[in-house]
Amino acid sequence: MRLVVYGRPGCCLCEKAEDIARRLEREYAFATEVVDITGDPLLSARYREVIPVVVLDGIEIARGRVGFAGMRAALARAGAARP
Repeated sequence: MRLVVYGRPGCCLCEKAEDIARRLEREYAFATEVVDITGDPLLSARYREVIPVVVLDGIEIARGRVGFAGMRAALARAGAARP
């Protein structure tokens, strides 16, 4: 599974979402990728007002103020638990 955190440098909410994702990698079977939206005009237009946006295998699972418990629950619902 692939988890993408869309955000921008210097965004404290984005950094928090990335940190939560990295911590949850130990529990769930996914790899985290961080995408800087400022380098892509389409991503910037799409996500500028709602970052961070967390997407698991193409499905948005969180945005804005991302919390540990909420992301963990979304990963569990998606069946991302390690075997």
